Amino acid sequence: MAVLAIIGSVVLGVQLTKRNPLTFVIRLVAQVLTCALTVLAVAATLNAQNDWYADWADLGNDLVGGGLPAGTVQQAGVAVRPFNAAQETATNRSAQNRYGIERSAEQISLRLQADPGQGGQEVTVQIPGRGDGAVGEAKVWLPQAYTDPNQQNRTFPVIEAFQGTPGNDTSWFKVAHLGQTIGQLAAEHELNQAIVVSPEVTPGGIDTECVNAGGRYQMETWLTQEIPRWIVQHFRASADRNGWATIGYSAGAWCAIMTATLHPKTYGASIVLGGYFEPLFGSWRPFKKTPEKYFVLKTAERDAPAISVWVEVSGKDGLSGPPSRNFVKNARPPMAVTSVTYPDAAHRFSVWMAAYPHALLWLSHALPQFAPNSVDAVVSSP
Repeated sequence: MAVLAIIGSVVLGVQLTKRNPLTFVIRLVAQVLTCALTVLAVAATLNAQNDWYADWADLGNDLVGGGLPAGTVQQAGVAVRPFNAAQETATNRSAQNRYGIERSAEQISLRLQADPGQGGQEVTVQIPGRGDGAVGEAKVWLPQAYTDPNQQNRTFPVIEAFQGTPGNDTSWFKVAHLGQTIGQLAAEHELNQAIVVSPEVTPGGIDTECVNAGGRYQMETWLTQEIPRWIVQHFRASADRNGWATIGYSAGAWCAIMTATLHPKTYGASIVLGGYFEPLFGSWRPFKKTPEKYFVLKTAERDAPAISVWVEVSGKDGLSGPPSRNFVKNARPPMAVTSVTYPDAAHRFSVWMAAYPHALLWLSHALPQFAPNSVDAVVSSP
C-alpha cells in the first residue's frame, strides 16, 4: 500500500497541474497518506521482527491504556527449602558487626539525603572485579528508611535488576520507576523496603549477555560474586541468599534467570519478564561454542536449583513465549515456579511494566525478608 501510494502521488502530481484550492488539498492529502503508510510499513516490519504487538487489538488496547487482561496463574515444582529466620538474622547481624565501619563511611562519602521521601534516592558506584582490572558501574537505589536516624542498624533485602538491550543501568529507575514502585508498595505495607542494584551489563555498547567471556568481560563472576560481596560490604544489605533476588526484562530476564539458576547460594528468587533461556548474542561473538551451562532450560531440568521463580509468559511472543512455557512445564523440585500467562500479549516493554508490580507482591511471599512484616527480623542490634 505504501508503494502504491508513492506511485499514486507521483501520478497525481503530474495530472493535477492547475493551481487552485482543490488540487492543493488533493496533493496535501496524497502526501500525508503516503508518509503515513510509509511509516506504518516500517513499523509493521519492525513489529514482525520483534513481536511487540500480537495483533491490531493488542495495539489498540495499549494505545488507549487498557492495561493487561487478567493472566492465568500456574504453579510448578515444589520448593523444598525451609526458612530459618533466626539464622538469617544472625547472618545479617554478623555482617553488620564485620562491615559496620565501611558501611558508615560509604554512607557519609555518598552524601545521602537525610529524608529523600517515599521515592528513595539513587547513587552511582564503581565496583571492581569485572576482569583484567576493569571496574564496572552500577546504579544503587536506596529506600527512604535507609537514612532514617532511628534505623541505622537495619539491614535491607536486595533486588539485582537487569535491563534489556538496548538499555543501560538507569532503565529500571528512569523508565520503569522500580524504586518508586517499591516505595509505594512499602508505604502500603505490601512489601519490605529493599535496596535495588542495577549493574551496567553492556559496557561500551557490547551485548555481553551477562556471561563470562574472559578478559574485561567476566560478567557472570562480576554480577554474581563481586557485586553481592561489594554491596554487602558497603551498604546495610542482607548477607543471606534469602535476602537477594534478581529481576529482568527481555535480555535482562535472561541475565536474571541465568544468574539465579547458576548461583543459588547467592540468590533465593528470580523474576523473569519476557525472558529467554540461552544467550542470544548480536555482532559480538565471545565463544566458538557456547558453554553447556548457559543452556538454562537443560541446566534447570538436569540439576534444579533451590530457588523460587516468577515467570511472565506472553502467549503471542515468538521470542520468549515458547521457551518460557517449556521452563514452566519442565520445572522440577526443589525449584518452585509461579507463572502468569497473558494469552494475547507480545514482546514489549508496556507488558512487563504492567506485570512486574504483581511479581514484587509475589516476592514478598516467596522470600520472608521481602515481606512487609519482616522489619524486626532484619534489624541488627547495635
